[in-house]
Amino acid sequence: MSEKFRSILPKNPNVIKEGLSEILDNPSLEKIQNEIDNNVMALFKLGINHYEFAVKLDRKDWRHKMSRFYYAAYHVARAIRFHNSGIYSTDSEDHKRIGDLPKGFPNKERYADNLPILRDDRNICDYNHAAVENNTEFGIVDSQSLVEDFIRDAKDYLKKRNFHL
Repeated sequence: MSEKFRSILPKNPNVIKEGLSEILDNPSLEKIQNEIDNNVMALFKLGINHYEFAVKLDRKDWRHKMSRFYYAAYHVARAIRFHNSGIYSTDSEDHKRIGDLPKGFPNKERYADNLPILRDDRNICDYNHAAVENNTEFGIVDSQSLVEDFIRDAKDYLKKRNFHL
């Protein structure tokens, strides 16, 4: 595809699908939706992979555990946003949207408040060479609990929208 053509296409696959709905038949539109769903699944699984990796780490690797818990939540949040609105970004600014969850998401206020704090904790772990574990607001146990709850609620949210993981 030429750069000129690519530059005029919307970046949101839901918008593309909607725009093509008047000229494509249902099987073609289903193929587009299947590809969108495959990407939601891949983002969600990436989050689960980060979570599973974090759980296996020793307590002495607290920095890595905290970082991986954050990335678990971040990628699950990206999957939810992509599923809900088609929004996908690889820009570093996207991390600021970790708590931006759709209307009707279970315990939305809790996550809107706490996921950005988890991000701050991750930044301490990744970038502050002098930090110790108690410099983080949540610590490992609370971070793990938050992320476990978030993953469970994200699964429930997707399931209620007939999306099967």
